[in-house]
Amino acid sequence: MQKCSRNTDPTEKDLAIEQIELDKIDKDIITQKARNINTPVTHYGCIKMTAYCELTPALLFSQLELELIKEEAQKNNLSLKEYLSKKINEEL
Repeated sequence: MQKCSRNTDPTEKDLAIEQIELDKIDKDIITQKARNINTPVTHYGCIKMTAYCELTPALLFSQLELELIKEEAQKNNLSLKEYLSKKINEEL
């Protein structure tokens, strides 16, 4: 995927989402896990993605770095996710 220039809106190509193909065994496992918690498969996928996003900073930063980033986020009245997204976008 191409980077968007800061002065232009993203094109449809920039916003393309790749579809991941799963084999029948993987689909069955995901479907069964969703059934086990009594939720639709799409909702289960959202839960998994949200959990991944929430846990990823802990994997990327040391505890001290994470505390400093959280402090900066609070100073800017942003959540940790919003602050990190803002910083990433500034670098693009």
